[in-house]
Amino acid sequence: MDHDMTGKGSISSTVFMQPNAPHHAEGSWYSGKVRIMVQDAVFQKSTAYRNAAASVRLAKEDPAGCKPIHIKYSDGGAEHRTLLIKVQLSLIAVFKMLGLDMLIASRAAPGQSWQNPVERVMAVLNIGLQNCALERVQMSAEIEGLLKRCGSMADIRKASEKNPGLVQAWSTSIAPVLDTVAGRYSRLKLKEEPITILDAVTDGEENSVMEAITALFPGINPATVTKQQAEKDAAFSSWVAKHCRQRQYLFQIRKCGDPECCSAPVLPPERLTWLPDPMPDDTGLKQLELKSVLAD
Repeated sequence: MDHDMTGKGSISSTVFMQPNAPHHAEGSWYSGKVRIMVQDAVFQKSTAYRNAAASVRLAKEDPAGCKPIHIKYSDGGAEHRTLLIKVQLSLIAVFKMLGLDMLIASRAAPGQSWQNPVERVMAVLNIGLQNCALERVQMSAEIEGLLKRCGSMADIRKASEKNPGLVQAWSTSIAPVLDTVAGRYSRLKLKEEPITILDAVTDGEENSVMEAITALFPGINPATVTKQQAEKDAAFSSWVAKHCRQRQYLFQIRKCGDPECCSAPVLPPERLTWLPDPMPDDTGLKQLELKSVLAD
């Protein structure tokens, strides 16, 4: 049967995967711990700041402790695109909130998301959604009438500004749907490793990320900042020049070595080298293997 939603409501599943590093270069990264955050896309919209808050939470809850280097590989969605200023600010916030020595954020090139191991988890998640019917709980006649006049999720958000009760009514209505989807996911495994469900990021957690940005760059409003505004901010421009390296699909941050700016790194400074750019081999037809580039 047709399972498309109407566009007035939607569920987004944010999938995090902490892969098991293979013991050799030819090994597979497609195994590890998978965690899923099932969210109402209307009032829990996926943003760079919400994803940053989730990353901070996961790192702090890791039984093995927070590692000094954080490496993130994601798709090219607006909340992950490393060329966007809000994404860069969110990564800087993660770097500062976790006290990292280095953060490396990379995204897949267009049409190449299949190279991201977490994308392959979708095949498993789709199994859990087979033969699954979803229906939200009906709200009061007044709220339902208000909802009928909304043609999109953006319209619902706008209507909630004048009707505060809409947020709670919608959350109550959609809750059984979220629980059903999360319950389906929780019964799945990836290579015998159970998939676990995360609580959605709270407004307080998202605000903490934005507060970390404001503390570092007082002249920037994280909620409304544009690239042009950030580039004109002296504090931001100087900090980025000192700590960051940007490429088309890569954004890296590391401690600068100045004790008045950054605390002493956990790792020796010589280990905090930038991830190198791709380099062609002698034929110009292929790229050098990473180990060859690092050796040079």
